[in-house]
Amino acid sequence: MRLDDLLLENKLLTGEQLSEARAAALATGRLDVAVVELGYASESDVLKLLGDSMGMDVVSVQEAEVADDVLKLIPPRTVFRQQVFPLERVNGSLKVAVNNPFDLATLDEISDQTGLHVEPVWRRDWKSPPPSRTTSASAAKPSARWRPKPGPSKKCRRRSTPTNWPKKRRSSSW
Repeated sequence: MRLDDLLLENKLLTGEQLSEARAAALATGRLDVAVVELGYASESDVLKLLGDSMGMDVVSVQEAEVADDVLKLIPPRTVFRQQVFPLERVNGSLKVAVNNPFDLATLDEISDQTGLHVEPVWRRDWKSPPPSRTTSASAAKPSARWRPKPGPSKKCRRRSTPTNWPKKRRSSSW
């Protein structure tokens, strides 16, 4: 069943609100995000509706207690780039909180990285980033601005030619 049908059937939206949310979803690409941003329904109501219709759990990353060995299974770059968060490892499977459980490329990437079967669950707080592994004072400071090293200007650079090219010879036989 489609999300718009579920929203109408469970009386979370009216027909007029749904058409406005569809128009707003053109910018975000997701109807569920548009419904929450417009204030027509709460994030937890929409995700609970989606989770119940697909038989998936809805988890808050901010409230989850995760063991350190589970956090180390997925590299931090993947966690932030793909907006996923490892929650629990049971036998040969890894429960991962995701924003979009239909993104099979991300789930396959995590499975390849960890060697485990990935079980996606809905991530309730999709706007906030996952909690960081470490809290340090240096993380709050802005990083120094990168500047290129000084070097010769473009006018001074020599054009290199391969050494195996034959040299041009001038002939004076004219």
